[in-house]
Amino acid sequence: MPKVRVAVIHYNNWELTHARLWELYRHEKDFLEEVLVVDDGSVDNMTEGGLRWWAEFRVRSNFKVEALVLEENVNFLLAANAGMKLLADRSEPDDIIILLSNDVKIMTKFVGQITEILSQPKKLVGGTLYTHDTGWNNFNGKIFPYLEGWLIATTAATWKELNYFDERYVPHDFEDVDLSTTALSLGMELIPLNNPGLQHIGGQSIGYSPAREAITRTNLKKFGDKWIK
Repeated sequence: MPKVRVAVIHYNNWELTHARLWELYRHEKDFLEEVLVVDDGSVDNMTEGGLRWWAEFRVRSNFKVEALVLEENVNFLLAANAGMKLLADRSEPDDIIILLSNDVKIMTKFVGQITEILSQPKKLVGGTLYTHDTGWNNFNGKIFPYLEGWLIATTAATWKELNYFDERYVPHDFEDVDLSTTALSLGMELIPLNNPGLQHIGGQSIGYSPAREAITRTNLKKFGDKWIK
């Protein structure tokens, strides 16, 4: 059986990450090799203590929570890549790495569902697959299907083949559309979980604002420059 590792990206707002860790412990503790919290340069007064609590809890529970603490805030995309590359280096090719946003409520088991899907080759798994016009994936009438980035999973070997998120989209947004498009271009299949026990709250880890919309529109152009011939 492949080992399963989860990367959770965290920046301030510790209660979100703590809730996700607790939910993973409740529902999936027997099926996870480790959970890596990537602390993206948090400056709050709760993260350090929270990570210490989980380190101590690990001794009592054998639930392996580790931390990758970045010295400065590099934003979601680079933090995600740092976490996934670290986990991939620890993994066998068929081991599974799940990237999970800290604003996804976990109310049921889901790791077994992912493991079953990824027992077949050339699959990229996400929480939700969009195949219709979402307002951001329509380029002159061509729809680019994509898995929304709040949960993305595949094997360590496939993450390496995909080369993780394309860093031209730093700091964030459109990296999930691009990753999905890359996967399709390599002959992979996009598979949604559509699991009602996973609820993406939205706008918690990265808020909605005019500044974010400007970033999204800039990255939309970058995506078009890359993929529209």
